[in-house]
Amino acid sequence: MGTSRVALAALAIVAVSQLTGCDTSDPMQGHARLNKPFTVAVGDHVVLDDVMLMVTFDEVVSDSRCPVEIQCQVSGFAAIKTSVSSSGHAPETLSLTTENLPASRAGYNEFLITLERVDPPAHVNVALRPGDYRATLRVTRKP
Repeated sequence: MGTSRVALAALAIVAVSQLTGCDTSDPMQGHARLNKPFTVAVGDHVVLDDVMLMVTFDEVVSDSRCPVEIQCQVSGFAAIKTSVSSSGHAPETLSLTTENLPASRAGYNEFLITLERVDPPAHVNVALRPGDYRATLRVTRKP
């Protein structure tokens, strides 16, 4: 099944859930709301029920953040890729980094996707696996 079909299927499930009165607001179930921060793991997606938008945390492209046990001259940054899709629009891949926090944003149609943080923090002698990462994002409407 292609990415756009998966996105449309996920959006259809949310629509049916709302029509039948199911509560879809629990962030642990992969749902979020516009203007509210949400956390997503690598490979997982979150559906913003109120605007029928799906955001997927695809991968960590790089992570050069300074370990918390060390005082570095340069703090480094993490770079991630996300996919965003909505009904009636082609999905797009967006690149976000922690380099320019709190203003690391990318646009998708009438929305801005902002990366607020990447967890867990870097530590000395601890190699993070892709599944360890979580991104905290926020989706707002463009001004």
